[in-house]
Amino acid sequence: MAQLEPVTLAEMKTHLRVDHDDEDAYIQSLITAAREYVEEQTGRRLMNTTEYQYYAGWPTEMELRWSPLSSVTSIVYVDTSDTTQTCSSSVYDVDTAEVPGRVRQAYGQTWPTNRGHENDITVTYVAGYGATADSVPERAKHAIKLIAANWYEHREAATDGKAPVEVPMAATSLLWNLKVPNFCS
Repeated sequence: MAQLEPVTLAEMKTHLRVDHDDEDAYIQSLITAAREYVEEQTGRRLMNTTEYQYYAGWPTEMELRWSPLSSVTSIVYVDTSDTTQTCSSSVYDVDTAEVPGRVRQAYGQTWPTNRGHENDITVTYVAGYGATADSVPERAKHAIKLIAANWYEHREAATDGKAPVEVPMAATSLLWNLKVPNFCS
């Protein structure tokens, strides 16, 4: 199933002032590429997306890579008998209010013992503003339109002797406040 995009093809075509269907597939690919760019630059998933994060051992606190954290689906680990187990949700607390979201050992609980190999612990979680485009901040959607429009207009790296603009400054400005602190893409 294809990823649901926060900007529709119709919205993008209106922004571009395109009234034909000849380039619909190309324009749709620009929307996807621009959304991916926005997500990589900000550390935020715009639409709800299932993500996975791996650990060799139990850290004091698990800072999850993608924001905003919606929920933790499960924490699965490989125990010392080489058996895959699911950690009880009573063992940990999930902090969805902090950015980035975090998982911490619950008060009075201890993490189960795992083998300690690379990727022994898998945190499965959902990150994103919601399941519909209505939940995505307008500045993120507008940045997608600006970036996709720039790429639509400048399809090649070189343009008539003018230096191409990789990402419009207006889009960069819109994304500035969305960037997760200390996020490295």
